[in-house]
Amino acid sequence: MTSIKLKRLNKCLLFFLVFSSISCKGQIRIPDDYIETEPPKLYSKEWLSVGNSLHDFGVKIVNGELLINPISEAQIHDLRIKGGLLQGMNHGEFGGELIYIPDGKPKKSIKIKDGNVKFLYSLNNKIYFIEGLAHLSIDEGALFEIDTTSHPFSYKQIIDFGSSPEAFAIFQNELLIVTNKYFVIVHDNKKEIIFKDLFWDGLYPNSIAVLNRENVFVGIRGGFVKIDLINKSFKFYKYNK
Repeated sequence: MTSIKLKRLNKCLLFFLVFSSISCKGQIRIPDDYIETEPPKLYSKEWLSVGNSLHDFGVKIVNGELLINPISEAQIHDLRIKGGLLQGMNHGEFGGELIYIPDGKPKKSIKIKDGNVKFLYSLNNKIYFIEGLAHLSIDEGALFEIDTTSHPFSYKQIIDFGSSPEAFAIFQNELLIVTNKYFVIVHDNKKEIIFKDLFWDGLYPNSIAVLNRENVFVGIRGGFVKIDLINKSFKFYKYNK
């Protein structure tokens, strides 16, 4: 083979490798135990079948790989701040509370608010917590900001979600919120409902994992959901083992 042909071959191989890497960029492998299935209609026979699954699947992404495992809901959430620890508790219909435990002794807790605290987080040098409750006919939740400069600490409601938040993630300085009925994006403390009246109402969404805007995953009972925020579409993957 001549040197000219070799150079052409090398260029072709290089083009193929570059094209392959570009086309595969941002993609993620779906585990073999899950198959893409038409999302069931609320309260249909198929929906009940998924709801009767023995597994609630949590999602996470580690080193670009989607990991899915059975999960149980956390009832206590901690956030360390200057001078102490914020601790939120969620006991469902039995109530919960947000407390502050100062450093030093005695470690006597100070109640900030009654309510089911689902999440605590810090963003842009501010501290927030998310409440929610879904029980019988109740389905509610809200986002609050805490003022730790006041004594005692004070708080104010920022957003009413209109449904109980069950999972959240911070991505590119935005909040991605999964509630029982909605998928919401919060930017600059303003909410945008991306999807509403979702089929996973009653299927216990529990976690969210983000690779990029085309690969957002939500763990639910019986499987998981893959969301594409660019095209505003989603797919349901049912556990099939």
